[in-house]
Order: sequence, then structure tokens, then C-alpha cells
Amino acid sequence: MKLTWVNHASFMLSDGPVTLITDPWIEGSVFFKGWSLISDSVFTYDDFKSITHIWFSHEHPDHFNPEVLKKIPLEFRQTLTILFQETTDKQVISFCKKIGFEHIIELKPGQWTSLSDSFQIVCHPDKPGSIDSWSAFKINEKLILNLNDCVIHSETEFQFIETILNKQPIDILLTQFSYAQWEGNPNEVQKRQAAAAKKKTTVHNQCDFFKPRFIIPFASFVYFSNANNFYMNDAINTIDQVVTEIKQKGTAQVVVMYPGDEWNGQNTFETKIAVKRYTEDLAQKIAKGPVLRFEKIPLDTLFESALQFSKTLKKTNSGLLFLLFQWTVLRSFTAYLSDYKQAFRFTLNKGLRPIKLDQKQCDVVLPSEFLKFCFEKPWGGETLEINGSFQKPPEGNFSHFHRFFRLFRLNSLHFKLSGLVLFWSKKALKKVFSTRSQDAEL
Repeated sequence: MKLTWVNHASFMLSDGPVTLITDPWIEGSVFFKGWSLISDSVFTYDDFKSITHIWFSHEHPDHFNPEVLKKIPLEFRQTLTILFQETTDKQVISFCKKIGFEHIIELKPGQWTSLSDSFQIVCHPDKPGSIDSWSAFKINEKLILNLNDCVIHSETEFQFIETILNKQPIDILLTQFSYAQWEGNPNEVQKRQAAAAKKKTTVHNQCDFFKPRFIIPFASFVYFSNANNFYMNDAINTIDQVVTEIKQKGTAQVVVMYPGDEWNGQNTFETKIAVKRYTEDLAQKIAKGPVLRFEKIPLDTLFESALQFSKTLKKTNSGLLFLLFQWTVLRSFTAYLSDYKQAFRFTLNKGLRPIKLDQKQCDVVLPSEFLKFCFEKPWGGETLEINGSFQKPPEGNFSHFHRFFRLFRLNSLHFKLSGLVLFWSKKALKKVFSTRSQDAEL
């Protein structure tokens, strides 16, 4: 077996006739001008000629990246096989078919699939209803567990995975090592420090339970690269910190791989060079400052996007329940547009209109281009929370904003407010639409 590092959450496993790549994001920014890679990829689009299988953990663009996939030469797309968890919406599968991938296997949750006589894969959603999934690979007698950025931190969840893996000892564990979403306003560094500490604790708990021979910290080789979210780099877990703490715990041998590195998965791997290169790359990125910025959208364009958003929600959701929902839950939200230095109120009936309101009293502060993105894309609200280019004013209520775009997202997943749920109480409705989207938890 050979493990070759690609970047971020992407690596290749090669054995016999199979060369599988996971979550290939190799260039560009993701989450709507939010994140960039710390280090450049060595892997190129021509290198896909050696790939036999691609496995995606979930739809987030740092794992399933449509722009990267469309750049894979068509002749390679026609020969390699896509592996993805079985879903009801089939959106990932449909997209892959549309751009020329002819061989697709939908993996049933918890069932092992053989790719060759010596290579098997299994995957499973991290939680019921979640879009994220973990995977495990059996290559000959070796077992590799890839938790990517699944939100898995309780012993019950560990035991569930252990059962699917038949309690076989884990040779290599791969897991995320830093926070990957909005964690507080610029002055709330303590929130980011707490999120970073929590992520380290999760890594240690995973090591304590699974007791892997090797651990590869990954899926965090990114930085917040926009002028609006750059401040969130102030408390991220850096790879040198994580390596030091894991070594102090002594629960597993740490392996850190830099783009292009290869390893047989058996012998001790020298991590110092890779850690040094990542550290230098990150320092250069931080010193350079933010490389991404939002555009200032003309107000007429923004107002039109708001009206179209209202029409879409009204058309998709109708009847007595939706009227009740408007009166009780979806009343309005207020947004302070940072590039206009002006407050606005949105309602489904009147759209977006300027108002006189202090920034600290608004429900959200964000750039006009991101508000337009939220109005136009069903996943815009989730992207906003992961991108982190917003603030929550102290006297506002972010849930007023969040509810509108959570409903938009649920509609895209074929959930509609209808008479079937008329018996839901007002309290229950508020709970569903004021809770942070599970999909945003990386």
C-alpha cells in the first residue's frame, strides 16, 4: 500500500489495480471567497489519469469541489469511478453524471464494498440527516479510518463506528484538527480559543478510544483569507501545536504529510520537514494579509434579489401554516451592510428597505455581496456561517436572520411547510428554525 498526500483533506491510497483519491480540492478558494489553501498542491489535473476511484465525504466545496471536477480531462472522467454515500436527493450523483462521469457506485451506509481482492471501503453519515460521512478502508490487513471533519466526539459515536469496523484495530486515523466556521466577532478571541481547545480535546478523545497506531491530523490546512474573516486566524490550531500535544499524550505516532509526500503506512514517518514547511507557508500567508474581498453590490440589484427570494419562499411554501409561520417566526430581520454603512430591514411582503437603526441593534452585519448570495443560493446561509464574514451585534438576534435562510435550505431539500405539520406548536417551529444548521458544523 502507498499513501500519497494531495492537500487539505485529500490523499491517495494505492494498492494493486486501485488508486483512490479522497475529496480532491487542489486549487482556488472555497465557501464564497472565504478559505484558501495554506500550501500549493503538487497534484495536477493530468495526474487524474492514474486515478481509478474518487470518494467524496460530503458536498462542502473543500471536499466536493465542482470547479475542480469540471477541470478533470473528459477522457479521465469517463473511465474512473465515483464513490459516494447513498442519498435521497441524488444531487452529487446527478452532477457527476451531468459532467461526464460514467461509472458511479452509491455506497450503502455501513456496508463494505470491494474495489479489488485486497481493497474495501465502507462509509456512514456521522449523524442521522447529516450530509457529512466518514469512511474506512481495508487494504490487505491494514485498516484506515478517515473521520475528515465529521462532528464525532462522544463515546456512543465512537462505539457505533467500532461496531461497523468489527472492532478491528485501526492502523491509521485521519481527523480534523482546527475550527472551521465562524467563532465570534473580532473582539471575541476567547470564543475562538475555546473552539480551538475543544477541537484538540476531540482529537485526543478519538486517539484514546480508537488507539490507532498512527494519526494524521488533516482537513485543516486552510486559512481564513477574506478581508472580512481574516481576524479568525488569530486562534486557529497550527499543525506544530497539534503535533506537540499529541506527542506529549503519547497515544499514537503522528504523521504529517506535505503535498506530494508518499508513505507506505507502516514505517515511522519523519514529520519535521512537513511541519516546518506548513508553518512557513502559513506565516507567509498571514504576513501577506487577506487576498479575497467582496464587491459592493448596487442597491437596485440587491433589492431585486430580495424580491425574488420572497417570491421563491412564497411559491414553495403556501397555505395556512406558512401564513402562521410568517406572523410568528418569519417576521423580519435587520442587516447592517458593512460596505454601505447602512441598516436595512427585510420582510417577505416588502422586501429589503433602508431603515434608521444603529449597527449594534441589527441582527447581523455583513457585506452586500454576501447578502445577495444568501438571497440567491439555498446553501447561502450555511456558507455564511462557515465562511465567517459576518458579525452578530450585541443587541440584535441572529436567529431572526438565520430562520429565513434555513427555510430556504430546507425547501431545496424538499421539505416544505404544509398542512402535514399544522399540529406543530409555535414553540416547536421556533426551535427548528432558531437552531444552527447541522450542515454548517464542520
